[in-house]
Amino acid sequence: MKKILQICTMTILVFSLFFAVLPVLADDPDDQLCDDAEIAAANQFYDFSGHTLAQSFSPTLNRLSSVLVGVAMGADNPKDVTVEIRKITGGDQLVATETISASNTLVTWLEFTFDDVVLNTSYQYKIVASSASTTGHWVYSTASCTEGGSAIVDGSTHADKDFGFVTYGHSVADVADPADSVESTDDASTTTSSDSTISTSIGEATTLVAEYISEDKAVKLNWGKSSTTTIDGYRIYKSAEKNKGYSRLASVDKNILEYSDNEELAEGTFYYFVRAYDGNLESANSNIVSVAVPALEEIANEEETEEVVAKEAKEPTFWQNITGPYRWYVISGLIIIALGLSGLLYYLIRKRKLKKVIT
Repeated sequence: MKKILQICTMTILVFSLFFAVLPVLADDPDDQLCDDAEIAAANQFYDFSGHTLAQSFSPTLNRLSSVLVGVAMGADNPKDVTVEIRKITGGDQLVATETISASNTLVTWLEFTFDDVVLNTSYQYKIVASSASTTGHWVYSTASCTEGGSAIVDGSTHADKDFGFVTYGHSVADVADPADSVESTDDASTTTSSDSTISTSIGEATTLVAEYISEDKAVKLNWGKSSTTTIDGYRIYKSAEKNKGYSRLASVDKNILEYSDNEELAEGTFYYFVRAYDGNLESANSNIVSVAVPALEEIANEEETEEVVAKEAKEPTFWQNITGPYRWYVISGLIIIALGLSGLLYYLIRKRKLKKVIT
């Protein structure tokens, strides 16, 4: 009995030290958090296995750079833990996701880093943590230690609970709604975006990705569709600076989820985001992506190199040039030459031995 009490005391002590001394892992300041020592004192957790676990939060910073999640991991495999940042306001929508590997440990803070995820401070979001581990847990508190958020277990909100978590980020004032001061380039018009209004009722375009295609000398954009089915389409915005100067590049129909920016692109880095729109209403921004466009000389050199490699690959070898019966003539000739050389070599060796015997 004494040994059991000692084990329990040590377990609680480890949890207390863990949550009382929160490691400063992120460069940005914390925003929303629940790292209360009562989590450790209660020693309460939900298993990842068999449950869908999430923690809602209301950000006060419009950029999310990292998230800490307080977990206890057992000794089974696999140890991967995945965190999804999902928007709640206006319909459930994936914003960002990250997976890391967790080591065997009683309790730890796992840090998930993101590339400046754009958040709307008037929206509510949730952190969804999951793992295939059968012995992994997400620790929680019954103190309700964060405002504007609660633990969510299997779809049910528990207002009296909060999972152990911390969000880090910062705010960029002039990027939150960059189109407030941009000019539209549709139809070469000079209409400003004041003809559009940001609406929380329209779901954002998701998971915007961009790639420069050297063969086409264009930037290829792809994104996930808005959760709002009644939209008219999507508007693409572009800038040579990440935090300002965005202009409306084009508009596409709602059934189109890609766009190629093939206007003459100078060497440099360009930034893009997409908005869903319905009439004069626009959604909040998608994530911002950047693409580096190489100099035209570099593109020409790459194309020339590819052409040379392709030409060399197509050019036939000497043996490939010999076809039909001529190939067998060559083979027969080579065999005869080989036999002749062998006979000559044998004759020279034999002659040398006879000479030695005579002398």
